[in-house]
Amino acid sequence: MFTRVIQFTVEDTQQLFSETGVASPLPVFLFPSELVFYSEQRNSHRRVLTLYNPYRFRISFKMLCTAPSLYRVVEAEGSVRAKSCVDLVVRHLDVSPRNWGRRDRFRMEVRGGGQVGEREIWAELRGGGEEGGGGGEQEEEERKRSNSPESSRVSISPSGLLTIVFLR
Repeated sequence: MFTRVIQFTVEDTQQLFSETGVASPLPVFLFPSELVFYSEQRNSHRRVLTLYNPYRFRISFKMLCTAPSLYRVVEAEGSVRAKSCVDLVVRHLDVSPRNWGRRDRFRMEVRGGGQVGEREIWAELRGGGEEGGGGGEQEEEERKRSNSPESSRVSISPSGLLTIVFLR
């Protein structure tokens, strides 16, 4: 088993992103980074996104989508207490063959501490079941690892240290 541990403070993250100009001023910690739905596997029609708030202040959020008629997001708007997280349930509403292979985007917008940030993730509907989705064994194993509770651990210490552990 391969383990990778990443630790950084909120201040380190803000400095890194402001220097590179790659991300928005307020980094958004949203996992997983992609949602995959399978048409013939009913339990995959619902996925969970976790929004982490490692900051010392409350953040408010709003989830947007390029295809709102195809998805329902439970609590698409709300807030997250300081040093806490919230799970958002995303349900695919139309898994018919006409939508197979379709890729849509979700955008998480956050505000807090006088700053704003955003992050986009992809959602895709694949035909068939997880085995029959056409992705092959390697992709299926990767998906199982990414969706398993043991695949990653995130913790936020009282001092503001965010720790992400990836297990393989």
